[in-house]
Amino acid sequence: MANINLLAVIASIVVAMVLGTVWYHPKVFGTKWMSLIGRDPKQMKPNPMMYVVVIIFALLTVLTMAHFITATDAQSLGDGLKVGLWAWVGFTGATMGVNFLFEGRSWKLYALTAGYHLVNFMLISGILVLWK
Repeated sequence: MANINLLAVIASIVVAMVLGTVWYHPKVFGTKWMSLIGRDPKQMKPNPMMYVVVIIFALLTVLTMAHFITATDAQSLGDGLKVGLWAWVGFTGATMGVNFLFEGRSWKLYALTAGYHLVNFMLISGILVLWK
């Protein structure tokens, strides 16, 4: 933990929150996402406590990615992006794929949701490796 740049952690959390806000905005993928999950925008009334939990989960993701960056000795932006990609492939993309398969969920929904996580992982890992 001592080698993790606190500013990089904070920036990564902020970027993750901004990405989620933009990605799921109705003018980007939000309307399609709500349609794919069968929800009406009027039903989507987030509780402010949800954002506290989202920030905690983002912190856990960022700290885990920081450990991956350190463990792989990633030194360049390219190295960091590869760490983010492979972390996504093995831990998020594959796991979500199994869940979506057995839940009978749409592959369009998988692509939309998993795509968000892929971009998020790569942004986080890029920030962390550049601000080592």
